[in-house]
Amino acid sequence: MWISSAFGQAPVALATLEQSLKTTETAWVNLARDLDNQLARLLPCDAAAAGLIQGVSAASQARLAASTAYFKASADRAAADIVVARNIRDGEQGRVASIPAERTDTEQERAAIESQLRNIADSVRAKPGLASAEFQLKQLETMTRERATLTGKQVADGPGIVEMLNKLIAALAAREAALRQTATAVTSETERWDKYYAARLGRTRTECTVTGGGR
Repeated sequence: MWISSAFGQAPVALATLEQSLKTTETAWVNLARDLDNQLARLLPCDAAAAGLIQGVSAASQARLAASTAYFKASADRAAADIVVARNIRDGEQGRVASIPAERTDTEQERAAIESQLRNIADSVRAKPGLASAEFQLKQLETMTRERATLTGKQVADGPGIVEMLNKLIAALAAREAALRQTATAVTSETERWDKYYAARLGRTRTECTVTGGGR
């Protein structure tokens, strides 16, 4: 699964490029593996010989172009994932930074409610009609206590979440770098294969000349 899909971005374009890579790879392999056998059955000056070599060369170029497009797009996707992860990380850092103030406010609110509860508890005995107000204050005190507990948990968990996001960002950056390096390597491979098929074609023409078929 692509990281981007986890962030809600469907990797449709990458799936298309990956399929193109597989298709062109298969086409090239099927042509290349039988090239020598087919050339061996032809005379040096047979025009079909040059056509065979040129066909395999074209298939090689298509395969490597598809490979380059796929790895570059994958690197771009990784770069986009880094932006998303950084935004999440920055948001989490901001939230963690705001927790101490929120915690202070919650503790002050809870202290005020507890003070009111103590005061109203004495009044309830004299004025039973205040029981409903006491009940509501107790509910509010419970909610405030739960919020304080949650805030405390966020204080404890926040740094760990930020650290996990930092590790994710580092991993995505390493992935992007590796994918771009692979795309560059494919470009170099393209040049090598072009030279190889050019040499095969040149050898065929030389054999034609040597045998006198090119006269």
